[in-house]
Amino acid sequence: MQGSAIQLSWYTDVADYPIAHNARGQERGARIRAVALMAVAVAVTALGAFVELPLLLGIGATLFVAGLLLVALGQARAGDPWPVHPTLGAAVHAELDPDSGLTIWAHRATGVSVHHCTDHFPWSSIRRVRETERVFLVQLRGKLPCVLIAKRGLADQHDLALLRSLLFSAVRPEGHN
Repeated sequence: MQGSAIQLSWYTDVADYPIAHNARGQERGARIRAVALMAVAVAVTALGAFVELPLLLGIGATLFVAGLLLVALGQARAGDPWPVHPTLGAAVHAELDPDSGLTIWAHRATGVSVHHCTDHFPWSSIRRVRETERVFLVQLRGKLPCVLIAKRGLADQHDLALLRSLLFSAVRPEGHN
């Protein structure tokens, strides 16, 4: 990719985070299925104990362990629970460079401390981009689940089409660089 970088600056807003949380809903569905499997396992185990059938006890215990493994795998895949990030309410500056990727700087001063955060994400680390009315949700490969880019951070709203094009052209299918 060739071209000039796009600059954005905004203050994070609590209204942006529920949008991102809802967009990440597919991980939640996997956890619900695993918990449902564990509930069935408990019911089968209870039935096996009630009718004194060791086979049902074994099946119930196996299903319960399988449910626990699914929860653990789902949690590892989804990353940590939705974080309350120290940059909530922070001044954020982002730069999307067509050649190198996305860089985000955040600064927040509270009554007792100052939080600084700088992250760079090469284009190859972007797994998926979702667009809402307020933000772009950039889902990443690796430990950090996603990054929000607020549309209100553009100095000129005419750059929105360029920003959209740059983000969506950066997405590569899983397993490709």
